[in-house]
Formats: sequence, structure tokens, C-alpha cells
Amino acid sequence: MGVNYEVYGEEGLELIEPLWIQLRQMHRVESTYFKSTLGMKTFKERIDEILMKTSDGLIRVEVVTDEDGQRVAYCVSSVNGALTGEVDSIFVSMSYRRAGIGSRLMEDSMRWMDGLGVKKRVISTIVGNEGVQEFYAHFGFRPRSVILERMPAAGNGR
Repeated sequence: MGVNYEVYGEEGLELIEPLWIQLRQMHRVESTYFKSTLGMKTFKERIDEILMKTSDGLIRVEVVTDEDGQRVAYCVSSVNGALTGEVDSIFVSMSYRRAGIGSRLMEDSMRWMDGLGVKKRVISTIVGNEGVQEFYAHFGFRPRSVILERMPAAGNGR
């Protein structure tokens, strides 16, 4: 299974939309509490969110293609002006998992952040996708806090 890795700046974001949609669908299935709202954000809204957050920093998009040129994985990483590095989004297509692609993407992201002298690194996961925390632990990530979000009550404005 031969794959190619290519690195882009923010121009690479437009390449990942189909894979991001697969990730969003996976999150909707796995989410414990927010299944109905996870699919509401459009790809453009998510990209605008990342670009706004990194307006004073840098963004790196690594895209993995298979031998046929099909995109099969990606990693979006950013570093803001305060030198906080974040893995904003990472996804590997189901048929390419357990082949070391996700690890390579994380290693490349961490190396990029090292080169920029980041002071802190973060990554967020959704509740329901706890299994991925073991993967991130290989790169030194541990849960630090839990943010609780109030669920909208049907017909109740409180």
C-alpha cells in the first residue's frame, strides 16, 4: 500500500473537504450527546474558524494520497501567535488505518511544531471517541480538563 505525503499551507484546506465530511459523519455516530448538532457546521464554517484562530500564526495541511492519487488522510495543524500548537483535525480513511499513516501525520506535525518553538500543544476530541486518546498518548497528550456544554432543551429556552 504505497502512499504519498504532501504538505501545504492554508491553500491545502480546500483539498480535504471530502475527508472532513467523513470525519464529521464518524463523529456524529460516535458522539454521546451531540449527534444532532455535530453535522450542522459546514466545511466552510470550520475552515473559517481555523483561519480566524490562526490569523496571527501559521497553518500546515498534510495530505496523503494513495497510488491512484485519491486522498486518503490528512492532518491540519496550526500555531498561533502565543506559540500554542494545535492538531486541529486529523483523519485517516477506514481502509488505510493501522498502516502507520496517522502516526506519521502526528510525527510530522510534532516535528513542525518543534521547529517553530511552540510552548504548548493541544488537541481536542469529542466525547464518545475516547478510544483515540490512547493513540494521542503515544505522542505525549493526556487529558487535562473536560469542558461541559449545555445541551439545548427541546422547546425550553433555559
